[in-house]
Amino acid sequence: MPYPRIPQPLPFEGFAVPVDGIEYRAFLLGFFPVHSRNSLSPRLVLYPAHLAIKVIGTSQYEYTALRQVGYRPERFLSRAKIELRCQDGARYYLTLGSAAVERDLLQFFRNRGLPLTAAAAQVLDAPGGTG
Repeated sequence: MPYPRIPQPLPFEGFAVPVDGIEYRAFLLGFFPVHSRNSLSPRLVLYPAHLAIKVIGTSQYEYTALRQVGYRPERFLSRAKIELRCQDGARYYLTLGSAAVERDLLQFFRNRGLPLTAAAAQVLDAPGGTG
């Protein structure tokens, strides 16, 4: 079944992006590392003013709370990931269903004016990208 593209404008009820896994990393009290992973029931829902991301519990972030959007290419025994760096220090690593979903999500963040890393921008600017 083909992937439905992220609609513009986003519906009020949100748009669920197909996610295969999400990792969460942060530092509690500034120095205790925290790491969580969900590959059974991860969820990323894009709303007009914010996004909701579920690892163990659901967290909501306004798009302005995202500091940077990165991309980690596929490596030996590791699939490609999109990295969301938040203003509060949290980092989310999204493993998505396909390269088309990755490009669509990166294009969505670019259209929102969020800063992309050079690797993320390269995915969009490469042949077959949507940029």
